[in-house]
Formats: sequence, structure tokens, C-alpha cells
Amino acid sequence: SKPQDIWIEVDYPLLDSVNFFVLKEGKITKKINTGYRLPFSTREVKTKSFVFVTHLAPQEEQTIILRFR
Repeated sequence: SKPQDIWIEVDYPLLDSVNFFVLKEGKITKKINTGYRLPFSTREVKTKSFVFVTHLAPQEEQTIILRFR
């Protein structure tokens, strides 16, 4: 009944590539490309593991896709 922040952590810091997508109503509304081989500045949350945040309004549906390489 109230907005929430959803935090997703991938606790394996040696992944070469991590792609995070949020889809709302079939459209990509957030995209983050990061990974071990990319600059640390590509991480949304500056920590050794990969952490992604999305905001969820009441009654809102989102699809979250993570792709690892």
C-alpha cells in the first residue's frame, strides 16, 4: 500500500558482464550495464558486489531481467 525500494544484490564480484533491465508495460525503463571488466563507476551502488535498485509504486508491476556473462 506504499512505495518501496527493491534492492537486488549479485554477490559474485568476478562476473565479466552484468546487465540489469526493468520493464514496465513492456518497455525498458531502466538499464544498467556493469561488470568486473567495466569501470567501477558503472555500478549503481558503489560496492564490491553488484547491487541494483528499483522503485515500486503501490499496485505497480515490473519485470526485472538480469543477464550474466
